[in-house]
Amino acid sequence: MSSQKIADRIFLSWRRAAGERRFIVGVFQRTNDGSATFNYLVDNIRKAFETGFRPMTAFPNLEERYQNVLPLISRRLVDPERSDRIDYLKFWAANDDDHDAFDLIALTQAWLTNDRYEFLADFNVHSGLTFITDLAGQTHLNLGKDEVKENDGLTFENETDNEFDPEAVAVLSGTGRKVGYIKKVHCRAFSPEVLNGLTPTITVHKREMNGKLRRLFVKCSFS
Repeated sequence: MSSQKIADRIFLSWRRAAGERRFIVGVFQRTNDGSATFNYLVDNIRKAFETGFRPMTAFPNLEERYQNVLPLISRRLVDPERSDRIDYLKFWAANDDDHDAFDLIALTQAWLTNDRYEFLADFNVHSGLTFITDLAGQTHLNLGKDEVKENDGLTFENETDNEFDPEAVAVLSGTGRKVGYIKKVHCRAFSPEVLNGLTPTITVHKREMNGKLRRLFVKCSFS
């Protein structure tokens, strides 16, 4: 077990529907007293408003820095009484007893069914870090069901010349075909400056199928 904190910042992502653009609309910051603050990123939020975003009910004021929000957002974590809780946490590589609530949110993205929000960690990259993430761009790539298989090794490329996002990180199959992108914020873990000599390993964690490859989860490990 490790006492290394998984993340000190978690960014709030919103999109109107699956397959549409993600907007980073706010940030949760770990505090020294074991809780967290939240504030909107007002400069980022204008385009999100144009596509339908509205402030969360719990955080209605765009200008306020909300204090002690960890108990509130922790409600999004899996119910401790759920019979499949252990399997759920194992899926997200979040079954270390040392993980606090903030780290569990970082690792599981605090997903809710049919939710338009994602909680995307700015990971503290270190040797031994492992996280699971689903790739962006699946809707547009139209990948066949046999393009990759579970446990396949994948590679990545930093697309610093990407016109939409200079932090973009493309993920490639063993044949060199692009199978998606590391999601916003998570992609920062793959920048050379952050890696600082560490080596990332990406493998296929789970495939969700619907006649074709609908969603691809990958395991990202650092050594």
